Amino acid sequence: MQVFFDQVYAIPFKKILEIISDSSNEGKIFFVEKNAKNQFKTTIHIDINQGILLAEKIDFPDHRSEYKELGRGRLLFYVTFRGGKAYLNVNRFYKMIGLQHK
Repeated sequence: MQVFFDQVYAIPFKKILEIISDSSNEGKIFFVEKNAKNQFKTTIHIDINQGILLAEKIDFPDHRSEYKELGRGRLLFYVTFRGGKAYLNVNRFYKMIGLQHK
């Protein structure tokens, strides 16, 4: 799932495997990178248009800044979120997982 501030998309795991197992998709539908902001971990980026739009309305969460003291007195500042709500399109969700909604 990819949660944005205004929409939520999902890609079934099986479809992810199909996309990345076809080398002709690389550079078009997906790309792989390792960068410093993610501690050089391998990250696969898939075009959001390959996903299924599951929510088009989201109530924005409350947010605030916090910090944590690390070793040797270093401070790490970050933002936390509380609350918020996504309005799931149940029919699309059930279709994505292969079930019929009653």
